[in-house]
Amino acid sequence: MAAVAGGAEPGARFSLWNRSRTVIAVGALILATLAAAAVTSAWRSGTALERRRVARDRAVEVATADSAITDQQLVVLRAAAAGRPVDAADLASGRTTAETALASLRAAAGQWSGAAPVVANADAWRAWLDRVVTSGAVPDAAALDAAAAPVRTALQRLGVESRAELSLDDRRAARWQQRARWSLGGFLAAVLAIAVVGVVLLRRAILRPLATIADTAARLSTDQSGPASGVATFPAQRSAEMQRLSEAVSTMHADLRSSRDEAVRALQAMTQSAVLAIHVRSELAPDEEPVRAAGWSFATSMRAAEGLAAGDCSDVALLDEHHVYVLLLDVTGHGALAAVTALTTKSLLRSALRAGLSPGHAIRWTWEHGERREEAGYLTAFVARIDLNTGRCTYANAGHPPALVTSGETIAELGATGPLVGPFDATWEDRTVVLDMGAVMLIHSDGLTDAVDRERNRFGEQAVQSELVTACRDPRADASATLDHLARRLDHHAASYPDDVTVVCIAHRPPSDARQPPLLSSLVGNV
Repeated sequence: MAAVAGGAEPGARFSLWNRSRTVIAVGALILATLAAAAVTSAWRSGTALERRRVARDRAVEVATADSAITDQQLVVLRAAAAGRPVDAADLASGRTTAETALASLRAAAGQWSGAAPVVANADAWRAWLDRVVTSGAVPDAAALDAAAAPVRTALQRLGVESRAELSLDDRRAARWQQRARWSLGGFLAAVLAIAVVGVVLLRRAILRPLATIADTAARLSTDQSGPASGVATFPAQRSAEMQRLSEAVSTMHADLRSSRDEAVRALQAMTQSAVLAIHVRSELAPDEEPVRAAGWSFATSMRAAEGLAAGDCSDVALLDEHHVYVLLLDVTGHGALAAVTALTTKSLLRSALRAGLSPGHAIRWTWEHGERREEAGYLTAFVARIDLNTGRCTYANAGHPPALVTSGETIAELGATGPLVGPFDATWEDRTVVLDMGAVMLIHSDGLTDAVDRERNRFGEQAVQSELVTACRDPRADASATLDHLARRLDHHAASYPDDVTVVCIAHRPPSDARQPPLLSSLVGNV
């Protein structure tokens, strides 16, 4: 192990934490005091501004009420000068304005002592106006002055009081705003000063020692004699923390050499694992020409979401000269572990189908003889047995996305006939559908519909069905051509594939001499 030379006695070193703790405590106290002063000043300023707003609103209400009563007084005075009764319609506007302003004064009468006389005299004035309007007599100017004088006097007195209160609140708000500005300025100045002091201390106590350690490590990394001898001469540090760091870097310098050797051994192990992964991939990959039969075409495609091996797999093969089996598996997750589970399940299902079991019984037999532990995970499966002479298709769907069957315009979905395969006991029902001449069946894993574009929009089930119907409108299109069409549309949409993508297409179309041999579709890249 590398050693640190030139070390000083531990007692002679100071602790960065013990020294910086005092500086931090003093700075925190200063900042807390200034922050409290700024918050208090801001709160008092806000309170003063609110009081000023209330005082201003009261002054406006008093002025509005005084103006409205003046308008009413002028209406009565004009009627007296003209020698006619007072018309209630002429008083309507001024009365509405006065009532609105006086309503607020009535509400504030409990907290504002000057508002009570105004309210009482305003009620007397309104009663006098009502009597004048009701009597229909020509109003008397002298009686008008006597009736209006008390409320006008009370309003003027209240106006003087409200203006004085508004002026006082203005001065108080300005004073607290000034204090808030000074407090905030002091707080920011203290933050700046503490930051400058912190940078200076950081440079002296941490950055310079770190630079020394880094320079030493850089020299040792190019010094062939140092690593060979196992002695690294890192300089001693004044602080205990930096001394421990220097020792740690020295130790790491020696450990890196042993880590390098371990990395070489790991690379050799990965090379061996890659060979195994390629073998698993080749076992899971579909055949390029699964089955050739008159009037029938089969095409498959598979793409792994991660690495070389996928958690999906498919298989299409002859059971005898008149029957073919089709299976598609999707194991939860992806990667090497899912691929091993898929390979094991595929082998069991293939054995069960070749032994003559129906698709539903084959899934049950696979469940009985496969891994049923909870940690073994879950899988979905679509298994079918097709009579090439009659088109009769017996299938079982273990929680898999529905297979799609179309003859050109309509889509039939072959949904689940039982739950997905997992650690729980279950059975799977067999169902039958007839693939008449012209029919096309598409079986896919959910990775196809889950492919997303750059905005994270899924390709989706509706798009798959729509593109399948479009491809099948051409009566000459075989299974490979159908997958090629779907591949072009998917490539136009998808930016990424979050899950393994596996697709099997079966087409029962009239044989054509011009038809090319079925090719493996390039739906999402063949494995």
